[in-house]
Amino acid sequence: MPVSSKPPNPIEERATAIDICLGNQLELCRRLETLVDALPFRFDTLAATLLAERLRSTMQMSHHLEETIIFPALSTCHPEIHGMLDRLREEHLEDQDQTRDVQDAVGAFALGNRGEAEAVGYMVRCLFVSLRRHLAHDREYILPLYRKGPTSRFNPESLRFREP
Repeated sequence: MPVSSKPPNPIEERATAIDICLGNQLELCRRLETLVDALPFRFDTLAATLLAERLRSTMQMSHHLEETIIFPALSTCHPEIHGMLDRLREEHLEDQDQTRDVQDAVGAFALGNRGEAEAVGYMVRCLFVSLRRHLAHDREYILPLYRKGPTSRFNPESLRFREP
């Protein structure tokens, strides 16, 4: 006789899927950083082009999941965070625009515009610095709040800066 397992928890399953997307974005940022560190002489343009495209598609999937699953659930349970969710949506658009710019710059560099190595490096670093910050916020605040479910209460004090 088969042993019955716990029924699936849709909240946890969705949160896990999004957490995997966030982790993938962090890994892609790490790989892009490694490539940019090699500028201008040992830069693998094919790898950078593929990584930038993969980052863009992974980011779009993650943003779609957040905006269609996580944000509506949080908005319903925690109307006090509408402003934060609006800001995160705006950051999603900015990140997507920046990723598109990085793709274009890497593509131009790959086609031989080697005079732009410093600009490409700066642009890629700006992308992954802001993206890492956003991903940390998602992992530290948004996903835990979502995982707590509709009975949780948002504590604005949890967002205050604290001295280490």
